[in-house]
Amino acid sequence: MYDSQKVKDTSRIEIGFKNLMNEFYSRDLSEKIKKVKMLQMKKGYTLWYPAYGYKKTPEDKYKIVIDDEAAKIVKRIFSMKQDGKGCTEIARILNNEGIPSPGKYKKIGNSSDDCFWRRDSVHRIIKNEVYTGVTVYNKRKTVYISGVGTKIVKNKKTERIIVQNTHDAIIDKETFKNVNVGIKVKGSD
Repeated sequence: MYDSQKVKDTSRIEIGFKNLMNEFYSRDLSEKIKKVKMLQMKKGYTLWYPAYGYKKTPEDKYKIVIDDEAAKIVKRIFSMKQDGKGCTEIARILNNEGIPSPGKYKKIGNSSDDCFWRRDSVHRIIKNEVYTGVTVYNKRKTVYISGVGTKIVKNKKTERIIVQNTHDAIIDKETFKNVNVGIKVKGSD
């Protein structure tokens, strides 16, 4: 005997089961993608847009080479910092000389912040180990905080993936170290 009520119940169970299977599939796929990205990181591949002073090679989208024009500015920033100038002063000098900021140089973003050098733009360049030929991944992670949502937090140095000599250095390690030691002593500017 046909009972329409039982058919609807079976249909609901089937939908619930399909949703559960889709959730498992989505999580499994996400984990596989994370593993592939992790392997690429350990090989030193450049997975995102390269730092100011570098560009991707046309032959291999995972490798970067020095962008000579922007690299001159990076060297100059480190030189000015070595001479005792602060990040705000360096940004002001670059703006006064009409040197395009990293955002404007790469022609990305639409915000007015991309048009000018800022203190934190200079600070990020000075703190970025990529300029010594090192690639560092896994600096931050997204965590879920109950009642708040997601938040990006810094990973411990032991959780980071550091790959040496993945590309040519713009700044030697000694200069990088000296400039950054000065930052720690003087503060962030």
